[in-house]
Amino acid sequence: MKSHQMKKLAVSTIAAAAMFAALPAAQAATLSSSNFNVIINLTPTCSVSTQPGDITLNYTDGGAAAVNSSTTMGVTCTTGANYQLSLDGAAGSSTYSFTDADTGLPYTMSFTAAGTGGTDTGTLSGTGSEVSATIGANIAASQSGTCPGGVCTSTNNEIHFVVVNY
Repeated sequence: MKSHQMKKLAVSTIAAAAMFAALPAAQAATLSSSNFNVIINLTPTCSVSTQPGDITLNYTDGGAAAVNSSTTMGVTCTTGANYQLSLDGAAGSSTYSFTDADTGLPYTMSFTAAGTGGTDTGTLSGTGSEVSATIGANIAASQSGTCPGGVCTSTNNEIHFVVVNY
């Protein structure tokens, strides 16, 4: 009797397997997707990467020769960022005129930036690397100062600052 039940069980198992085999294979689910953008906002930046040093002008009162001196500095700006250099925030000048408060001597200063070919730096384009710039200072010949006697030294130090406009 047990063998008869075993045969029935085997037949019903085979029948069930055949029934499942006859069913179509399960289909993979279709996924829905959506497109999106990746937006990168790059804010350009500039910095004075090498600070300018002091400029000393040793002038003889009423001297027959002009006196020149200079200092160098470095500016680093993001590649392609347009920028301009200026002294004391006076943008758009190629030559800046000042008068020393202690000696009364007028002097001028100007920029020469690498690759510009002149004293007016104009609008430069950042390279991602440091660009060298020279700040030149000049006292013209035959100027008279207000020195009451002896050697006069500017005690106010005529402090100026470089601005990088970008």
